[in-house]
Amino acid sequence: MNGLKRTPAQIKHRQELCGNLLDTILESSDNGDLSLLETLIDEYVYRLNEDELEELQKDLREDYGYE
Repeated sequence: MNGLKRTPAQIKHRQELCGNLLDTILESSDNGDLSLLETLIDEYVYRLNEDELEELQKDLREDYGYE
């Protein structure tokens, strides 16, 4: 977590946005378009610090078998 405090309304707003993003990605992937997903992943990974990056890589190795 980034240490920021969120109000219940802010959390709800973010949860709704996550749902909308997921719906949009799933709908666009039916047409073979993964550009939104690729953009979001790229932005997410870019913002990780080195410890967070290592943790993500560890999770991918342990949970999904990626090297």
